[in-house]
Amino acid sequence: MFIGTPIWAGTCAPAVKSFLSKNSIKGKKIALFCTHRGEKGLAFEKMKKLLKESQIIGEKGFCNVHKDLEKAKKKADEWLNELSL
Repeated sequence: MFIGTPIWAGTCAPAVKSFLSKNSIKGKKIALFCTHRGEKGLAFEKMKKLLKESQIIGEKGFCNVHKDLEKAKKKADEWLNELSL
């Protein structure tokens, strides 16, 4: 399962936090990703606390995606290959 968020004020977006808080996601393999403009903040740490009963198999931050979409796509493809899904 992939769960992603834009960074809002140094953390995950309120809608993502709300979803993770209200839904039981147990025993899953989860890859976390975020989009940001230079700083991931504490998003992954906060998301991992809400997903403590699942296995986090990877984390990836994508910086300034709006500036170079092709570069971001390549980075995402490389990450997918690293995860060996």
